[in-house]
Amino acid sequence: MKTILFDFDGTLLDSTERHTVLLRDILREELPGGDTVPSLERFMEYKRDGMSTRACLEKTYGFDRVFAHRCAEKWRERIEDREYLALDRLYPDSTAALENLCRQYRLVLISSRKSEAELNWQIDFFRIGSFFQAVHCVAPGDSVRTKAFYAARYPDAVLVVGDTEADLECAAASGLPFYALNRGFRSQSFWDEKNIRSFGDLSSIRDLC
Repeated sequence: MKTILFDFDGTLLDSTERHTVLLRDILREELPGGDTVPSLERFMEYKRDGMSTRACLEKTYGFDRVFAHRCAEKWRERIEDREYLALDRLYPDSTAALENLCRQYRLVLISSRKSEAELNWQIDFFRIGSFFQAVHCVAPGDSVRTKAFYAARYPDAVLVVGDTEADLECAAASGLPFYALNRGFRSQSFWDEKNIRSFGDLSSIRDLC
């Protein structure tokens, strides 16, 4: 049986609300009492075009470098807190696609997360664990190398499905095709600039296997 390697956040899981709500809460905590928290309606749009949280705070919202760095660090520290993880939702097609694909392929999840326990909590919460024959949690700071390390365990792998450069580089390092999604943390325009075909859903996966 051939293997398909999946990313989680931005690929199967929509965490847009988590990222935005957490940043709003941090700004409310950090800004002086009289200052108004700016609208974060387009925050994820900026991130999807390749900006980091710190760069977005500094260049788009006009905060000074020290303040932006402090808020970005707090954001990284708390992004996997359970109260914010509870805001996540699966994309509408995720469960059906996994259920369909697991009949023909071995599915393996390789997710970049700080907490393996919280990753497993979400997998259980969304009842998708039975679709995967293995789940690997890799540290965010070393995700490309470690994702490629785990990918090498599956010589029968035929595809990497993901939504960021880390997933692209994992696929390249493993000599595998890459199914780039533009619904997560990178936009269609981001992938277009790299001359990479991207998809808005999971419906065309079999075409690349």
